[in-house]
Amino acid sequence: MQRVKLNRSVRMRAPSIGGMLRSQNDYSDHEIAAEAKSILGIGLFDLQTYSRNAKLNFSSIAKAVNHYIITGDKLRISPHALFDVFYYHDIYRDIEGSGMTALYHFIRHGAGENRNPHPLFDTAFVRAQLGDRTGDPLLAYEKAPRGSYQPHQSFDEQYVLNQISGADRSKKMTVLAQFLMNDAETWNPSSSFDMKSYRSINPDIRDLNSFYHYIRWGKNEGRLAVPVNRSISDVEKQIENAASLDPDIVPPHSNLYVLSRIEPLNNEKARSLLNGLIGRVGEEGVDCVFLAPSLNRGGAERVLINVISTFVERGLRVALLLTDARSKEPISWLPRDSNLTVFSFAEFADDLARQTVIQIVVNYLQVLRPKSIYVCNSAIGWALIERHGSALKLLFDIHVFAFCYDYDEHGRRGGYAWTHLGHIAHVVKSIITDNAITPSEISDDLSLDENERSKFVVLYQPADARLLKNWSNDLHTLDLRSKRRLVLWAGRFSRQKNVKLALEIASIAIDLDFVFAGISKDQCDAEGWFVPSNTTFLGEYDHFHDLPLHRVSAFLYTSLWDGLPNVIIEAGSAGLPIVAPNVGGVSDLIDNETGFLLSSSATANEFHKSLREAVTSGKDKSYALTEKIIARHSKNMFTETLLGSLASPAVEL
Repeated sequence: MQRVKLNRSVRMRAPSIGGMLRSQNDYSDHEIAAEAKSILGIGLFDLQTYSRNAKLNFSSIAKAVNHYIITGDKLRISPHALFDVFYYHDIYRDIEGSGMTALYHFIRHGAGENRNPHPLFDTAFVRAQLGDRTGDPLLAYEKAPRGSYQPHQSFDEQYVLNQISGADRSKKMTVLAQFLMNDAETWNPSSSFDMKSYRSINPDIRDLNSFYHYIRWGKNEGRLAVPVNRSISDVEKQIENAASLDPDIVPPHSNLYVLSRIEPLNNEKARSLLNGLIGRVGEEGVDCVFLAPSLNRGGAERVLINVISTFVERGLRVALLLTDARSKEPISWLPRDSNLTVFSFAEFADDLARQTVIQIVVNYLQVLRPKSIYVCNSAIGWALIERHGSALKLLFDIHVFAFCYDYDEHGRRGGYAWTHLGHIAHVVKSIITDNAITPSEISDDLSLDENERSKFVVLYQPADARLLKNWSNDLHTLDLRSKRRLVLWAGRFSRQKNVKLALEIASIAIDLDFVFAGISKDQCDAEGWFVPSNTTFLGEYDHFHDLPLHRVSAFLYTSLWDGLPNVIIEAGSAGLPIVAPNVGGVSDLIDNETGFLLSSSATANEFHKSLREAVTSGKDKSYALTEKIIARHSKNMFTETLLGSLASPAVEL
């Protein structure tokens, strides 16, 4: 759950490099004026609410609206008590490419499409009560007499009004807004939900409104919604007695208030998936379960395989679930060992709803009872923890990988570290990253508390011993008879890797030759990019040490964002001078002593200048880099950190 005090005060996330905030230069005055006019005209922007949430004083509502359009929406500052910007962006991901703020989108499209502005305001439900098919139900609700309509099926407005007395009853605001501002939580939303009981059995919700938490997350997590004295307190003893007789039903001494529900699986495809999981992976049990989307040739997959390989070498039984796979996966990087089982969802999950798949995995994990689970970029895995983590953490340790943010084509942050980590940090044992920069950035942006910050484990990836051996034996030599120097670029073909910039650098650096490994010329041609004559393409490769490193004078890195990329560790291990932008965790390894670190917005000309220096006088920096890698990225240090920080106490190592 997001660490914000919703509708009361928003803990603002700090802006970051890479286009987090849109500047006024990104808009024409006409665009700002048109959007501001629309927002001001509809009456859903409340100056007092926005000023309080932004912790700023505005001289006029017009200036506040301009601030929201240019900055506030990106910082998720809510402009209205019943318009939750965090929620709207999180639920309706399709608006990210529209260029609209959340409020403007709701005004222009969302209300008419029955999108909800707030978890506790069901637009379609209110519209049905109004009998109005075209208007804005939120505006109508605001203007209607208090108690006329229910904003949500689970919110009994008249019941709440009956609890409000005195001066509070005459306040000129909606009942729902007043309910959300009642910090003492002395009013219940209905006879079926007790605010204080919910908070007492769910202390992890902290400063969130209890009913908001239940509707937003708790219901899907299987948390109880009724007062304790009217739910299971009177049968708790009987349940405990039954558990002692048959622990397969409910484990003895279980916390009944957070125990996840197991739903019946009526779909044949769903039963087949569950049976496949149990039959294939659960015959002898496993110590660790890893959830990953697929196995591609990326840095995250390399980290995952390094961890799995180390566990398997130590005799642990490991199950790798490829939850988002849609085809047979390449597994050449994986160790071939009887202690490792790989299970792909490809043949089962195509026809199943995401929630069904999540429920199947929850059921499987409750039956299998591993010592720990690890989630790496799996949509199923992150959603599973968000919905059921409070119950599952009682059964096993939960670990997640968070290397860096992702960014879309407009420079807006995304990825699970941004969208999910703030909701689930309280239930995980550790947050694994590959660099020392990411923990501070994410902790500050998500306003994690000290306990949550302490869960970050920096797991530096081990260097390739074959590359280090070649370097130590001085096998890396340059053909000094050639006047031209060769620059290596290696990576995947993706927007993140910024191949277009690398080609622009090559087109300027006519005094150098460039070889691109991991991509093909056809991929660049398909994008319509200019490919200069001083470039050669090697296509995909299995291992960095297979590349013609003895001919290379420098390594070029151009990614827009990243953690601490494995390819930089590999290039440094091979003794190559490195030219790279200061993005993500790159500066954890590359600085002015160990390489050529440029700004995140460096131009092609600036890259060319540094490349020329690297190929002619970069030897000392490359030595310093390789020595740093030897000292910090050994296999022994990786194993020691992994087993010391992440292994469950119950696992014998």
